[in-house]
Formats: sequence, C-alpha cells, structure tokens
Amino acid sequence: MVTWQHSATATSNILLKAYLQALEDIESVDLPTGMEPGLSGLFVAGPPSGGRPGGRRIMIIGRETRKWRITGLGPAAGVSEYVAAAISKQAAFFDEVLRKTCPDRGRSFHNFTRRVGRTYPNDAIIYANLFCFAWNAGNPLQCKDQAVREKVKRYSEVLLRAQLRVLKPDIVIFAHGVHRDVVEYRRSLFPTQGPNAACTESRHYDADIGIPKDHLWSCKLPGSIRCFRIQHPSSTSPDAVPAQDYLVATLMR
Repeated sequence: MVTWQHSATATSNILLKAYLQALEDIESVDLPTGMEPGLSGLFVAGPPSGGRPGGRRIMIIGRETRKWRITGLGPAAGVSEYVAAAISKQAAFFDEVLRKTCPDRGRSFHNFTRRVGRTYPNDAIIYANLFCFAWNAGNPLQCKDQAVREKVKRYSEVLLRAQLRVLKPDIVIFAHGVHRDVVEYRRSLFPTQGPNAACTESRHYDADIGIPKDHLWSCKLPGSIRCFRIQHPSSTSPDAVPAQDYLVATLMR
C-alpha cells in the first residue's frame, strides 16, 4: 500500500516491482525489443502527483497516450530498465502537465486533469490509461492484427490491475470516451452485471439531474472505490461540459 510516508522514489520502486511481477504472468514478455511496428512505447502510471498528507488519491484513466516513446536506454537494457524508464517518463511528464499555468487550446484531457488538481489541491492525482500502448498514435483496438490486439489487452489488464492494487485510489474517473470496442473492453475488466460484477450501486443522472447517461455514470468498485465514467474530456458534445462540471463541483466532494 502506498502511504504519504512513501517518497516518490519509494513509490516508483514499489510500482516497478509490481509491474515486473505482473508482466511475469504473461508468457512472452518482449519489452523493450520485439514489439510490433506501430505500437507506442509502454505507458504505465507513476507515483501520485500533488496533494497533501491526509488527502485522497484520485485516479483519472484515459484511453491511450499518443506518440509515447521510451528513449535514452542503452542497447543492453532489459525489461526492468525499460519499465523503470517508463515510470520515470510518466512521472516527469505528468508533473509538468500539472504545473502548466496556461490551458491547452480548446477542450483537452489534461485541461481536465489540471482542473481536478486545482479544485482539490489537498488530493493527489494519478494519471493512468486503459491501454498501455497506442497503435499508430490512436486506439490500439483498431489494429487489424488480432494477435497484437490481444497482446495489448493482456498487457494493459495486468498493468492496470497492478496500478489499482498498489496505488489504492479513493476515486477512479474513467475518461476514455465511448468508442464501442473500448467500452466493451473496460466492461470485460469491470463487469457491471452477472455473477462476476465488479460494479455496485450503479447510477445514471439523466432522470434527476438531466445529464444523459452516456455522459455521466457512477458506481462503486471493489474496495469501496468511488467510480465515475464521463466522456473523453476533449468531447465537443454540448452535454460533455455540464457532466464534467457536475462531477467535479458536486459528486467528488
């Protein structure tokens, strides 16, 4: 478990151990070499950013990070060095994102992460993705090679579960959009119905608040994690911003 007694370095070491253990469960680990052309570098969550002792941990989960590359490794680097570099890159990148004072042009994912961080300065923000690889700078499930798609899904699942287990967020926000194959994949990891359902206390906000169900939904995940699902923050739908406003200003308090 990560506590405020752990430094960022200690948390990174805990994450590295968890990620390597998760990857051991996959038959063929081919990082950092051998990955198929078109796949980005590995994206994994780093330590929580910001916040103060006693604050909550808020994990915001996007879809994938485009044009993500892990660089600066020597030719002899193995899986451990590669994953450690991926953690360091994510941590440095997200710290810079949160420090940025000028908003991105238009609507963007990280305008939303900064908004959450500034609205709740006592809380630490964790930046994660549903997929640990992008494919041609986009949705990896659009790759025509089924073997690649299955590999991406398997890597992504074990690494996301490790992130949740180690970082233990109090709140999870799925902000990956509503592309059908992406939603189906998320539901395969966190079923909403049936004997293996991981989501309880499911709620929509269309009847009482007037926010369409495609734009805002909430539930509880195992471990009493408060969970919300919104459109991708870059959505230009007229209902997207009111849903984000209600989530940030009201539901997250």
